Amino acid sequence: MVSLKKGAAPVTDDDLCFADIATLAGLFRERRLSPVEFLEIVLRRIERTEPLISAYIAVDREGARAAAKAAETAFARNDGIGPLSGIPVAVKDMIDVRGLPTTNGSHAVAVRPAEHDAYAVAGLRKAGAVMLGKANTHEYGLGATTESVFKQTRNPWDIRRIASGSSGGSAAAVAAGAAVLGLATDAGGSIRAPAAWCGIAGIRPTPSLIDEGGVTILCPGQETLGPMARRSRDLIPALRAIANTPPGDARPTKDVRIAVPLELFQKTCDGEVVDALDRVVAWARRRGLSVQVLAWEPAVLENGRTAMRALGAKLAAEALPESLWDRLGPAEVDRLRFGRSLTDSDMVNARRQADRLRAEITAVLSKADAILLPGCACDPPEVGSSVVRVNGAERPYNDIRGLFMGPATVLSIPQHCFPVGFSKAGLPIGAQVMGRDGSDATLLALAADFEDDHAAGLGRRPDL
Repeated sequence: MVSLKKGAAPVTDDDLCFADIATLAGLFRERRLSPVEFLEIVLRRIERTEPLISAYIAVDREGARAAAKAAETAFARNDGIGPLSGIPVAVKDMIDVRGLPTTNGSHAVAVRPAEHDAYAVAGLRKAGAVMLGKANTHEYGLGATTESVFKQTRNPWDIRRIASGSSGGSAAAVAAGAAVLGLATDAGGSIRAPAAWCGIAGIRPTPSLIDEGGVTILCPGQETLGPMARRSRDLIPALRAIANTPPGDARPTKDVRIAVPLELFQKTCDGEVVDALDRVVAWARRRGLSVQVLAWEPAVLENGRTAMRALGAKLAAEALPESLWDRLGPAEVDRLRFGRSLTDSDMVNARRQADRLRAEITAVLSKADAILLPGCACDPPEVGSSVVRVNGAERPYNDIRGLFMGPATVLSIPQHCFPVGFSKAGLPIGAQVMGRDGSDATLLALAADFEDDHAAGLGRRPDL
């Protein structure tokens, strides 16, 4: 048995699966746990959780074992140790991993094992990380339920519900303790929404930080990739590993100015989500942060989502050859047909909405460092359902999905989602902070400080 700290009581294998990177690195350095031993613990966890949540399309056990052995050798020699040495990662199956096929969750095209790692995967390997395998994705990232031709990913907190999408596989694996980190893509909230509903942290970084080489990108200019982890502090070394330029330094949390559209939350979100966001605001004020209240109406978000959907659908329809469409699912084809049907006039209107949104948010961020928003408006829907409940009333899932993600996508600015509490049903509630280009480190540090101050309340685990 292993103890997390010298002299402390032994912990279980499951405790290790939910340990943070700093704790694991300490155990590896002190030879109280080896990367090889830890990998086998995680692989056993995958065997236990996978029949319940279907997070992975493929698990590369032998490749992972070779990487874990290399990390173990580095620790034994005290040489060549990276910031992520021995840390297992679930990679969304739209991102190339050398030796594994990239299916994009689809049978639309024949695939072969990738000859090279995507740039971000190569960065993780250089930092010492262990690639566990390919995580499930909604087919070509064209939906928000993480249903591929292979399987339907389920939420670790309630397997009757979805994990959102399209990066639900990576999020579910991390939330279930079946990976320490996830690597995923995000166009319309594909990292942020699964992070919110799976109770983990996930950042859509400043796009210019990330090289998209080796990644299936259907929405260039809107889409990027980023890391996921159970807590925001673990995303800091992960983002440094995948970035092609340094993310920059974080502004001290006490100096961060937050803008908050409080009335907007009340008009768009379930009361439990509003209460959780109120607690974040109260924490910020106790910490001495400047809090500016915004008088935003729901139209601000609707403009962002409408522009995001139009621009994204048009890009996706242009990127994916029409010859493949009849091999995709009906909902995915509908989205592509919608993109193809958009006229020049429609696109002009979408860009005008985007410009209005840009002016609004640029004005706010000239006086604030971050805008606080919910992750999602309510608890996730059940698998196969098209409705959610907001304050007891049924609403179409399509009406609320991506609602708080559109502005950051349209403006191509960073937005970070992090856990802030739980609903009465025991399901996670997430919040988001959105900032200017290059503010990634500040957003992560702000969220990490909140999580540290609420560690006891956020320390629950899915019952799997």
